Amino acid sequence: MKDINHAQFTGDTLLIGGASIIFARSFKRELDIYRLISGSKINYRKCSIYGWNCSIKELSDIARLLEMDGIRNWESFKYLGIPIFKSKPKVAHWLPLLDKIKNRIQAWGASWLNNAGKVTLMKSVLISMPLYQSSILLAPKTFLSKLDSLLRRFLWEGGNNNDRRIHLVNWETLKRPFLEGGLHLRNLAAQNLALGSKILWNLVSGNSSWSKRVIWKKYFQGQRLRCLDKPPRSLKGSPIFNLCNSAREQFSDYLYWIPSNGRKIKIWEDSILGDQPLNQVEGLANIKDWLQSCNLHTLWDILNWKEAPDRTWDCWNLGRSPLCCRGKLLYC
Repeated sequence: MKDINHAQFTGDTLLIGGASIIFARSFKRELDIYRLISGSKINYRKCSIYGWNCSIKELSDIARLLEMDGIRNWESFKYLGIPIFKSKPKVAHWLPLLDKIKNRIQAWGASWLNNAGKVTLMKSVLISMPLYQSSILLAPKTFLSKLDSLLRRFLWEGGNNNDRRIHLVNWETLKRPFLEGGLHLRNLAAQNLALGSKILWNLVSGNSSWSKRVIWKKYFQGQRLRCLDKPPRSLKGSPIFNLCNSAREQFSDYLYWIPSNGRKIKIWEDSILGDQPLNQVEGLANIKDWLQSCNLHTLWDILNWKEAPDRTWDCWNLGRSPLCCRGKLLYC
């Protein structure tokens, strides 16, 4: 998407362009115009230029023109609290979040808390702390393992980690629902995939938007409503795509169509009202061949077939929503 040149949210602005004086002058002009019109001042101490695939001289000239610090050797920086990576994400990028959770536990002390109080703090605070970052990025297994270990020690040994107490119940048992004998602690890996499924749901449902078009056009094929039916263009992509791709297969199993006029519903390939696609039902080969010979491929074709003996299929005209998601992760 070469047309994207900036991202802006409240006071944080990210400008994207080529490493050249021409781009730098354009940015300088726009910043000066904004400053004159709004009466605001730009805090250049909080501004930085991150360059790659450019020479030291080019970066120095641009930094001198924009009056900002130029950083050439970098791995990541944060925008709105989310790391922006130069290359592949690493476990080290998640360690600051792990340190925050450790500091929170040490600040509590928790030597005076009983197990019920610790479980309450885990559910309301500790497990929720990675929520924001894991809603955009796929959490490494190493990070999830370390976080699980940290939570286990907090529950059984206390916040100061002085007592080497025995862990009386298996951790996987504690993560089960109440009805299955657990404490209903969130599975962090499943939570991460659920958040990726939310991005996919926003992608295929509702009206099109700028962010939806970026993900759809860059990584997926076909129409937006059906872009999950085909494999992605490539298995390599941005960190947000890695999260979406990890959740794609499981998420697709929970998608089904609710008929309205039936124009977009393929009667053999699509799951309708939660039932399995007719392609997976045995004994319908003759019916499929007959319908295809009559050029009937969608539900709309059947509803509007002039030679149909009756209109019993009209009972399927339930509403206007073309796509629905079932299951525990998402609801429409």
